[in-house]
Amino acid sequence: MAKPKFRHGRIARDARGASIVVLTVFVTTVLAAASASAARPAGTGVPPAGTGMGTPAAMKDPRCNTKQGTPPYGIWDFVISGSGPVCVTPWKGGADNGGTTATGVTASTITVAALTPNAAQIAQQKQQGGTPPKNEATGTLGEMSDALSDYLAAYAHTYETYGRHVKLQFVESTGSDEASQRADAITV
Repeated sequence: MAKPKFRHGRIARDARGASIVVLTVFVTTVLAAASASAARPAGTGVPPAGTGMGTPAAMKDPRCNTKQGTPPYGIWDFVISGSGPVCVTPWKGGADNGGTTATGVTASTITVAALTPNAAQIAQQKQQGGTPPKNEATGTLGEMSDALSDYLAAYAHTYETYGRHVKLQFVESTGSDEASQRADAITV
């Protein structure tokens, strides 16, 4: 029998945008949702404190898929059944969400910095056969900030943010060389 897999790490590896990686880490390590944990399935790690993973409340959430073949702590369905985040305790509106729990996180907002390419980087991408963002409604060249906002909107109903909304803060890249990248990292 195959060893059960804990899919949280897979979500982070498969994420297409940095904002999703940040959200995944945030949901599983920072948020506080109080309840006692259920028995931990064999072969799985200890759930991060305060997430409610494996609790009766998390497993009974109608969004939680606990069918055979899903991870031990259940998983919310997304575009493909079983491709969403691990089930956590649902947050009841108005409950204490821990307030300010980390840099960029307040009781009402999660601020995520997203580095976007500058015009020269987009032109280079096109020269190398890449496809910059396209506005599907108009067929014209789109902005990376719009693409990331649209991408995040799809996930907004899938991840538990405990009453917070995600605010993307866009920072345009200053260049592709190491010095520019280091400067951008300091700016962010």
